[in-house]
Amino acid sequence: MSESYNQQDPQRSGQDYGSYNASNGQSYAQSYNQPYSQVAVNPEGQKHAQNAMIFGILSIVIAGLGVVFGPLALSQVRKAESYGAEATVGKVTGWIGLVLGILSLLFIIAYIVFIVVLVSAAGTSSTY
Repeated sequence: MSESYNQQDPQRSGQDYGSYNASNGQSYAQSYNQPYSQVAVNPEGQKHAQNAMIFGILSIVIAGLGVVFGPLALSQVRKAESYGAEATVGKVTGWIGLVLGILSLLFIIAYIVFIVVLVSAAGTSSTY
């Protein structure tokens, strides 16, 4: 045990620090330098994913029309996923826009009901 830490092991001669020879002879350094493999996605799926993102963003920005653009975004997401493309942004923004659209419609309906009740209550009361 008197070997120093920096001495080279005779069994590992010729290897660089940090490399590992597996049974197939490939080192870590070689595997890190290889390019990433890319998954081929159908351009039609990419088009639907982009449309889903656009409709999802519109459904959030124009909250009153979220009940229109939200489902459009979600239908484009389904089409994109059928072609193998991921449309996570469209899915998230579509659902958010749909919920905001429903909430804004409920607010508008509640506001109209409030005004109708207020006007009818003011018309029935008499100050004579």
